[in-house]
Amino acid sequence: MRILVFITYPLTYPIIDGGSLRLFSVFRSISKRHKVDLLFTKRAKSQIDITQLYLKNGVFNNCFYVEEKLMDRILLPRLPGMVPKRINRIFKLKSDVECVTKEIIKEYNPDIIHAHLAQAGFLLSDLTFPAMLLDMTDCSSLNLMRSIRLDENILRKFLYTYHLGRMYNIEKYLLKKFKVTTVISPVDKNHLKERMPSSDIRVIANGVDNKFFEEIDYIEEEYPSIIFFGNMGYRPNVDAVLYLIKELFPQIRKTLPNTKLYLIGANPHKEILRNARTKQIVLTGFVQDIRPYVARASVVIIPLRIGSGIKNKVLEAMAMGKPVVTTPIGAEGLRLEVKRYLLVGKNSKDFVALVIKLLKNLALREWLGECGKEAVRKWYNWDNVANEFEIVYKEMLKGN
Repeated sequence: MRILVFITYPLTYPIIDGGSLRLFSVFRSISKRHKVDLLFTKRAKSQIDITQLYLKNGVFNNCFYVEEKLMDRILLPRLPGMVPKRINRIFKLKSDVECVTKEIIKEYNPDIIHAHLAQAGFLLSDLTFPAMLLDMTDCSSLNLMRSIRLDENILRKFLYTYHLGRMYNIEKYLLKKFKVTTVISPVDKNHLKERMPSSDIRVIANGVDNKFFEEIDYIEEEYPSIIFFGNMGYRPNVDAVLYLIKELFPQIRKTLPNTKLYLIGANPHKEILRNARTKQIVLTGFVQDIRPYVARASVVIIPLRIGSGIKNKVLEAMAMGKPVVTTPIGAEGLRLEVKRYLLVGKNSKDFVALVIKLLKNLALREWLGECGKEAVRKWYNWDNVANEFEIVYKEMLKGN
């Protein structure tokens, strides 16, 4: 089987974002059995250098790109605020992508076209090809709905509400255009199914590189310490960190004043930089390897209030045998066999109480950590995710 993958976001290496992680991990596995080519939209020379690293790691056989022009860079992030017909008239990148894709089809004859995320789906939506899959991953309209409910800024609420209506139209449009759409959580699937009940939407969860996260030398726990890690420029993470700094951490320190908070991740937002100026908070920025920091912490806390899909950081922390306190959104989409080893706080009072309970109980920390690690090892790994995609590909080809 030959698969052509299309993306519009810049890949990262080392990997610091969920999109690159899912793409790298899934196709590193699939490429052991099938040929995989990559088509991407290029906005900087560094993207070519990074794709070469993916080639060296055996993720892709060939890499092709379509150059983004200045107008493309202005319009592409604004797709959610525009209607499909309008985009078709003014967006030259769409026709350029279709043209290059047709050339690749003619020369390499792929069996499957796999578009990753909604922007990629949009740019390929008018292409005539019998087996096209859109890996939407998360449901953007669900994410926007949660942002509207939570945000106290009136202007942002208005903008989110405006974009929500457009996003509903876009998701409906894409579900009609693609033979199969995949998301990573049953909650996302159900939300999409409410508006498009006839669509073929499959749930293919994320995985975790269990071997990588388990293979680390023993590091003594720094007690009492708590940690949050992730891309500090991603809006759901920004909201979670500010909520943690302003509301949760001060309450934790009232009971355990020596507790230290570690914030690990690239691209810290200016609001995080402004609020993290205290001796009890360590803000690192990008680190090459998060494992030593996570291993040293007493408890991993993931107080997400917005977002959708399955959270990689939850799986990664559990794969390292660390106890995790999160919110209903942080635990969303996980199998019950894994979720039972998370502590879930439904509000700030519950969340703080659970963190303090864990910090005071070493035996509970160790039991949750070990049981959680075993559950994640059993139910979440990237080879299984890759196999699920292959099953869907074969079903699509059989249907053709």
